[in-house]
Amino acid sequence: MARNEDKRFVFSEQQNSFMNSFSVLVDKRTGVNYLVISGGNGLSGVTPLLDKDGKVMVSTVSELMELQYK
Repeated sequence: MARNEDKRFVFSEQQNSFMNSFSVLVDKRTGVNYLVISGGNGLSGVTPLLDKDGKVMVSTVSELMELQYK
């Protein structure tokens, strides 16, 4: 199994509701944040997270360093 520092994608947050799971996945190479939704019915989806101006959310280098050791 790959170590966290070898993985390209890491989860920064996860929440579960009655039927769905919501996670934020971060690409450590680009810093882009993605919302991953997994439903209890087997359906799932992925989309980039956007800020209030409609621009793709990108983690800073320091945020990426924190994620590397989670």
